[in-house]
Amino acid sequence: MIPNDICADCAVRDRALCGSLDDRELLALNAIGQRRRVARGQTIAWAGDEAVICGNLLTGVLKLVAATADGREQTVGLLYPADFFGQPYAGDVDFTLTALTEAELCVFPRAAAPSNR
Repeated sequence: MIPNDICADCAVRDRALCGSLDDRELLALNAIGQRRRVARGQTIAWAGDEAVICGNLLTGVLKLVAATADGREQTVGLLYPADFFGQPYAGDVDFTLTALTEAELCVFPRAAAPSNR
């Protein structure tokens, strides 16, 4: 087992996007990833803000919300364990991401991604 291996005890590893990575790629992912717990009702990212994280949902349920022109909220999606959230190459967040339940996330800050150059 790799020291600080956040993937070692991941319940969704085989179903999540990172399940297709080889050992070398998992090492790189472990170097930048971290687990984060969020409370029910906590907003993880606001629509229009700079997109600074992406990751996998480990436990709980998240909702994606769009604001309508008249200020109402419209739920446009639900995320469940093993779902990926965020857009690795987008400048801004398209939809507000909020926890419907207590949740645990595996997050990756976009600025910390290693370069292959």
